[in-house]
Amino acid sequence: MFPGKTHTVPFAFGGIGGNAHWGAPWNPWDAVHHRGTGGSSSGAGGSLWEGSSLVSLGSDAGGSIRMPASLTGVVGLKTSIGRWPGDGAPPLSPSLDTPGVLALNMAAVGLGFAAIDPSRPSWPDLWRRMEARPLRGLRIGVGDRYFFQDCGPGIAEAVELVLKELEAKGSVLVPVPMPEVEEAVKYMANGSVGVPEGFALVSTEFKDWIPDLDANVWARLKNFGDIPTAEYLARQRARPGMAARAHARLDGIDVLATPTTAVTAPRMDKVADMEAFRLTTLRIGRNVSCFNVWDMCALSLPVALDPERLPIGLQLVAGKRREEHLLAAGRAVERALGEARQRLGRPPVCPA
Repeated sequence: MFPGKTHTVPFAFGGIGGNAHWGAPWNPWDAVHHRGTGGSSSGAGGSLWEGSSLVSLGSDAGGSIRMPASLTGVVGLKTSIGRWPGDGAPPLSPSLDTPGVLALNMAAVGLGFAAIDPSRPSWPDLWRRMEARPLRGLRIGVGDRYFFQDCGPGIAEAVELVLKELEAKGSVLVPVPMPEVEEAVKYMANGSVGVPEGFALVSTEFKDWIPDLDANVWARLKNFGDIPTAEYLARQRARPGMAARAHARLDGIDVLATPTTAVTAPRMDKVADMEAFRLTTLRIGRNVSCFNVWDMCALSLPVALDPERLPIGLQLVAGKRREEHLLAAGRAVERALGEARQRLGRPPVCPA
């Protein structure tokens, strides 16, 4: 049973969390300014902090679980493509979309995973496995420098300090060059296969909605999704090779680590202009969307606050269908660093 629904970006297409019809949820980490909660699962993070949800569901075709997790200071898990059936989720991109869960800690994420996963892992067995994974000896690949460049104030520095903290507590840091990342980021920024699929969905199945659809959403769908069939098929053919090359970089490590988002939660009045919105969305999604192209499972953990006391996320990534392994690694990291309330404190909008 699902007790309620939280806000989302129309057709799950947006990384900031805006909704022209129903309004954008208020990020609980700023009591003065209206800041985005990340999208497309925009209401999920706030619902966890206010206590109306223990586990929130989301979908992730380009970061739509990990972005709100990072911007609101919660844990967010993106599953591998096909691990969970997508029936009932917003069908923006059948090729890339994956359901997942958000929660305040790894225990609740693991509980949600065990309850939903088609393989039906026993929750006690999964939790024992998560608890048994020690941090000592965990080989953490430090993602390519590209992930750490051009980040907002304090983000790269905070994640680097967290990684040193984990190393001091027993993990092993391994530099992992990934020259493939720039190609994947450009691929996603150009629309990949997901935006053409979303454009086709709206323009055929929901064409009567277009006049009333959020202008920002429709403009981006049309501009980046209205492409020739030959181009779409070429993009589909490119995906397996891109994924294989990226997966090869994971050999010899347990998880890959990067900052989750390159910026923290933006003020909504600063992204009212469509170009500012687009550029900010690209920065929020830069470090997460490539893992959709490569079909890896990924997790965002809250680890620090920036100079404006907004949450910063640490992204951990594992290969396709390695969710149980990723959950165990994430729990080892969480034990070492502390859960969201311990690490970040309480957001000012939800102090109780």
